[in-house]
Amino acid sequence: MRWLAHGEHDVPDTLDWLTRHERDHLDSIRFTKRRSEYLTRRWTTKRAVAGVLGLDPSQCALTRIEERHRTSGAPYGHLD
Repeated sequence: MRWLAHGEHDVPDTLDWLTRHERDHLDSIRFTKRRSEYLTRRWTTKRAVAGVLGLDPSQCALTRIEERHRTSGAPYGHLD
């Protein structure tokens, strides 16, 4: 088992690693704290999934990965 943790200082300033759906959702978040949490969570999830799948964690490859949620609210990784 491995752990991966990132803080908001680890998240890139650009948003080109997000999918269109993720950027649209980000635009709907009003509060700075929630936006920071959303970006940090997405960045960490994408890096973890890329590592497990053996994908290059470059920002281009991260656009192939999206964190989605089941109707129960449980998160899961989706690869394009």
